[in-house]
Amino acid sequence: MVGVVIPRQQDGLIHLAVNPATGDGTNVLLASPGADIRIMVCQLVINCNAGANSIRFQSEQDTNISPLWEFADLGGLVLPYNKNGWFKTAAAEDLTCVLTVASAVGILIGYRLTTY
Repeated sequence: MVGVVIPRQQDGLIHLAVNPATGDGTNVLLASPGADIRIMVCQLVINCNAGANSIRFQSEQDTNISPLWEFADLGGLVLPYNKNGWFKTAAAEDLTCVLTVASAVGILIGYRLTTY
């Protein structure tokens, strides 16, 4: 990679969280960071490695913030880095996901904390 400039994230710190959600119903992925702060998901990887499942992300108060994604066994999804974010929680709320089946789902989230 001689002579190649690799662009770097300039407008905020990206955090990573790995969460194997396993229960059907609501699973808390990231706890609320505090008053007036939102969790903005900038990149996402999902892997349904133990059976078919449907997944939707929500802000803590059952507000849908993503579409419902349906996956076959071993299905998955990759949302690459998006500096504007793919979706975000309401202020001072947990990031949760709702699974339709109690099976292991691997989730990797790149996120930023924001006030807007």
